[in-house]
Amino acid sequence: MKKPIFSKTKTFMKGEVNPLKFIYLPILVFSGMILSLLMAYPIYAAAEDSLTKTNSYAIGILICSTFALSVYLFWVILQPEKF
Repeated sequence: MKKPIFSKTKTFMKGEVNPLKFIYLPILVFSGMILSLLMAYPIYAAAEDSLTKTNSYAIGILICSTFALSVYLFWVILQPEKF
């Protein structure tokens, strides 16, 4: 029987970089852009010509980043020993 590929976790020495950490950054950036794009159109439609599209994209990015920061801080409060 074969062992699973990720059966053991590798500990990295000081100065070594985990190569899997860099895979998540483009995924996070892409999902943030898509979420901002999905939020910009309802904000633009609700404003009734008082906002430009650029302003509605900026508001969408601010809402996404505020939500992400609040989730992170809530997570840190619940599990402070990991940080």
